[in-house]
Amino acid sequence: MIDVPAELLAFLRSEEARGQDPKIDDERAVALSAYKGLPYGDELEGRSQVVTRDVAEVTDFMLVGVLGTIMGNHC
Repeated sequence: MIDVPAELLAFLRSEEARGQDPKIDDERAVALSAYKGLPYGDELEGRSQVVTRDVAEVTDFMLVGVLGTIMGNHC
């Protein structure tokens, strides 16, 4: 096990708590479902059940550029 200072753990826990926002939890769940390409839940029998992963493809493509900017193109 890695020895982590208690102050660092306390800081990380407080940052995690700050990142929680119950007002956008539903929006976050919908976005994550779209990213994963999960069914919407309103599919009709006899109609197309196709769900694309366009959100994931665009997000993953853009992430490379954003991370390159943040990391100074050293990754």
